[in-house]
Amino acid sequence: MTYTQAFAQLTASDVFPGMEDSLGELDGWLVREGVNWLITRLGPDVRLGRIDGDASRIFSEERSWPASGIDEPGYASPVPDGGLAVSSDRGVAVCSRSGEVRWVYRHDAWSEGGMGCGACAADPSGRYLFATTPGHLDPGRPYEGDLCVALDLATGKLVAEAVLPSFSAMYSLQHSLAVNEGVVFLTAGQGQDEAYSLLVSLSDGEVVVRQAGVVDEPFTGNSLAPGVFLKQAIDGEDLTRYEDGLPVATTSAETILSAEMRFVGRPGFLDDARILAAVAEEAWEGEARHFLLDARTLEVVAEIDYPASASLDPLALGDGTWLTVEGDEVSRWRIS
Repeated sequence: MTYTQAFAQLTASDVFPGMEDSLGELDGWLVREGVNWLITRLGPDVRLGRIDGDASRIFSEERSWPASGIDEPGYASPVPDGGLAVSSDRGVAVCSRSGEVRWVYRHDAWSEGGMGCGACAADPSGRYLFATTPGHLDPGRPYEGDLCVALDLATGKLVAEAVLPSFSAMYSLQHSLAVNEGVVFLTAGQGQDEAYSLLVSLSDGEVVVRQAGVVDEPFTGNSLAPGVFLKQAIDGEDLTRYEDGLPVATTSAETILSAEMRFVGRPGFLDDARILAAVAEEAWEGEARHFLLDARTLEVVAEIDYPASASLDPLALGDGTWLTVEGDEVSRWRIS
């Protein structure tokens, strides 16, 4: 199919060592406290890049932490005071900006019970840290599920916990770009064919977990307004906009191009009016076609034309710009 062309204009580029290997990780791109971040690892060290609000630059700051004092590095997340939280195989740790380990919360090893791995993120208030951990192992009783715990961000003390519907899952946590959103988005992937998308909050000292829409349809991309988010079918065939927990618009990759096509990467809100989505035949292909969709109806507005080939996984930043990664080079674009 042929669509109206929208021309991509390069606004900035920079090299972020380790990005080529990190973008596919569950914490390679994060939204925290209304800001986009990229995360890489150089040897044992964790490096964070905060995306600049100025489209003429990629990063407003970069931070790095040595892995000394932390278990084998796992899922990393910036926390509100400039520190770093890390969810690893046997525990969750928080480090100060200077690299000092403030506290460690120990749990059973993910590697002893299956293929799961944890994730962590501050809650919207910035006072607590949500983290996913293995559940309780009681001899003679069936395993109830993994846990989402709330820890005091200052001390690491356990405040509350909730049993999740998932078992030994691969987790990721995302904030909304809307700073007044009261939940965080938790995706739990179980193998290649199962996933839960969960809304997590802390209310009256209890961790509250709610299923968002149907199962096997993970969250994708970003969120710009409270209660509004995107979900993508686990096979990539469909993309759906939700508002206040209800699906309001759906489109399919087959409708946009042809049979056997699928959404790849992380479709997300380019701004309030447009969604950026990549479509390809297979998720591991090196290139994809990028489309602008109407943010409310999900109908195609235009296909993006680049001055060079497009990467598979564009990252919509919510401010009218987006990132692509080729090797370790990060490029920022807008529609001309």
